[in-house]
Amino acid sequence: MISAAENELLTRVGRNTPMGKFMRQFWIPACLSSELQPDGPQMRLMLLGEKLIAFRDTVGRVGIFDHLCPHRLASLSSAATRTTGFAAAYHGWKFDVDGNCLDQPNLPDKNKYPAGVKAKAYKTTERGGMVLRLYGRTRRGTSVPEIEAAITTNSDDRNIRVDPSRAGIAAGARR
Repeated sequence: MISAAENELLTRVGRNTPMGKFMRQFWIPACLSSELQPDGPQMRLMLLGEKLIAFRDTVGRVGIFDHLCPHRLASLSSAATRTTGFAAAYHGWKFDVDGNCLDQPNLPDKNKYPAGVKAKAYKTTERGGMVLRLYGRTRRGTSVPEIEAAITTNSDDRNIRVDPSRAGIAAGARR
């Protein structure tokens, strides 16, 4: 049996915890691809204790952002997906899936906030009907994992199931 201190060390996944730093080195499943429609509503996510927003733009690219707008730190949970981007509801700043600010409609002087203003966006990819997110920087060896669900040619995410006999789940334990 592990001690309370060891339990804390292994289960806390906040940004500055040992396990949090470790988990942020890998691709993490965020949602099913089918849950994000082009120009559809965004999806709220909570991964490793962080509030995030996921959306799919008009072109079909997926973006995952921190839930706070870099302008006034207003929540992006009520933002709207627009052509090739995502517009914050508070002042209408528009960002692409990479976090680049495309438009600042409320500012007559666009130089007040330079074009380099970016929303905190994370690298994403889609595999096997899943959207995967990478928290950390891309490094050699940080490739998308080649697990069966991620490399299947059948992108129908309704078929993602766990075989109880292979997962060590007793037949009577299923609900």
